Amino acid sequence: MLSVDRLAFRPLDDAATAQEADRFTIDTVKVPGIALMEHAGRATLEALRTRYGPRHLLILCGPGNNGGDGYVIARHAKALGHLVDVLVFGAPKAGTDAARAKTALDEACVHLGFDNPVREPLCRPLAPTAILAALRDDTVIVDALFGTGLRRPLGEDLGALIDEVYTAERKVVAVDIPSGLYADGRKPDGPFLRADLTVTYGRAKIAHVAEPSAANVGHVEVADAGILHPLRRPVAQTATLGPPRADGHAPSGTSHKGSFGHVGVLVGAPGTKGAAFLAARAALRAGAGKVSLLSGETDLDRPAELMVRGPDQLEGLTALVIGPGLSTDASRQKDAARLLAAAAAAELPVVLDADGLRMPHALPPGLDVVVTPHPGEAAAVLGISPAAVQRDRMAAASRLVEHYPERAVVVLKGAAPIIAARDAIPTIVPGMCPALAVGGSGDVLSGVVAACLDVGPAVEAAILACCVHQAAGAALSATMTRGHLAGEIADAVGPVVFGARGA
Repeated sequence: MLSVDRLAFRPLDDAATAQEADRFTIDTVKVPGIALMEHAGRATLEALRTRYGPRHLLILCGPGNNGGDGYVIARHAKALGHLVDVLVFGAPKAGTDAARAKTALDEACVHLGFDNPVREPLCRPLAPTAILAALRDDTVIVDALFGTGLRRPLGEDLGALIDEVYTAERKVVAVDIPSGLYADGRKPDGPFLRADLTVTYGRAKIAHVAEPSAANVGHVEVADAGILHPLRRPVAQTATLGPPRADGHAPSGTSHKGSFGHVGVLVGAPGTKGAAFLAARAALRAGAGKVSLLSGETDLDRPAELMVRGPDQLEGLTALVIGPGLSTDASRQKDAARLLAAAAAAELPVVLDADGLRMPHALPPGLDVVVTPHPGEAAAVLGISPAAVQRDRMAAASRLVEHYPERAVVVLKGAAPIIAARDAIPTIVPGMCPALAVGGSGDVLSGVVAACLDVGPAVEAAILACCVHQAAGAALSATMTRGHLAGEIADAVGPVVFGARGA
């Protein structure tokens, strides 16, 4: 059954915390930087060989530590018999670990009789055919240009290089992060590379899982390069859903419908009842024992599984959903505002979605609420454009938290939802699941969140619900990537939650 102990959390780094970990390992723990570079390069080559086999490697090396990793990859690849070419875009500074890695490659070539693969610093602007001239049919391109420390857009000269890589149409393996992407997940504001495989070290970075960057990193492997992190709270984390535990709490044979929560869903305008029905259906599939539609209609045409009660009857409810199909009609918004005030007084947690997010007045300060805006709704709340929300989703989620009452939990919906709250670590749920990109999918999520509010604190409930929602989408994607109905997403929730228990 649903339980927060099914969640698996993994910390994430941004550029600052990744660099702090490097400094801590080198300066405090006294591990030489060149040793970390050696581990990183070997781990990347191992991942590349496992995925693509022995290939010709065209390694693009920048001037910093990312380029140093590239020289290590080249040296070990030569030792293993790979054909290797190294194009250098900015020589490393003397005395740096990257310079030491390049010297080691040069010396290995001298003493072991290898042809030196390095083409000394290419002039800028780039020669138009530098990449294309080095290609073979079996070439894999290794992007060791710029890593997580990048804080500015790449210039036009490197844009020409990137265009060549795309023209080459070969597999690209990125060292730590594709060049041009920002580690904190912001939308790149200059040229950038797309990778088929990214090998990162110590921890995944926000960009590896967050929109929009996650679409450009390919398969991500986190390698152990010996990097150690100071003991402190991470800047962000991921959450994924594990299988039910074998020793977990199973429903008792004497359980009844009152044992598993009672969700109320406010029904909106007559022509938009479908959204409320989807939320209610999803709550049942997620394990709610009872779901009641709150409606002023005494003879509401509804699915047989759903009960009906008056719009102000909150007795016995464990969670409330307001917003799906509500409409922006002033009278209905007023009814919803009155219901929110009653929920706050009754200490009843609320899931607020869709038109419920468009209320003209501030929410009651004592309300326990989970708000679930998509980028357009978040933009309206923040007074910015949807494009601005998507440009830096982590920042947008943080601003939304400050907009809502103290106990609010924000779920910024998207291909990789972000869950944020005061005094909580921002959590990204890895996604990129096209099966969920259909009208009504958000209503389904609202119902799942409401059902989860009966099994743990609001933050964990929201994370759990997003993981269940994504897992349902993934299950549907196994049959086809698009064309599913929102009701089918709701029905896929059941097997995700109540499928086979772990052995």
